Amino acid sequence: MGISDAGVRPKAQLERWSVRIRQLVLLRRECVTPKMIRVTLGGPEHVGFESHIADEHVKLLFPDPPEDHTRIPTQNGDRLSWLKPLVPSRDYTVHRYDSNTGEVDIDIVVHEGGVGSTWAVEAPLGEANWVAGPPRGIRIPDAFPGRCILAMRQLFRQLRADEKRFQRTYVGLCW
Repeated sequence: MGISDAGVRPKAQLERWSVRIRQLVLLRRECVTPKMIRVTLGGPEHVGFESHIADEHVKLLFPDPPEDHTRIPTQNGDRLSWLKPLVPSRDYTVHRYDSNTGEVDIDIVVHEGGVGSTWAVEAPLGEANWVAGPPRGIRIPDAFPGRCILAMRQLFRQLRADEKRFQRTYVGLCW
């Protein structure tokens, strides 16, 4: 592990931020591969969204019917209160978040019968969707000279942000 110019070892830290529920709009979709769609969500409720860690994830909620908001979780301090029965939801890794444009990119695997997959393929642009999270997580500071990045999307996000920032990037794959 590296030591900074000030002689201090960088430390990973548990970041705590409020888990929020927000309604974002489907801005665009693109085909990443024949079996993966990248959806871009955005809108004014992105303010306060946090995205800093390798395994950053959010829950996309899929009320049935879409206009039924009776079971959407409610904000309870820095947590969410979930009503039962739970609204159908799926966890997805945040591919990219841009606080300047207010855009969140999420990659969704296309497959038969998946509620998220069906939404990613069929939802009209401009449709609103509920997003819960992301939850708190451990942030690894940029001062680390080499980092094991377990989520491939985070690797691409880091390299796209500034490919010169890291002298070495190690990729760990888990099976």
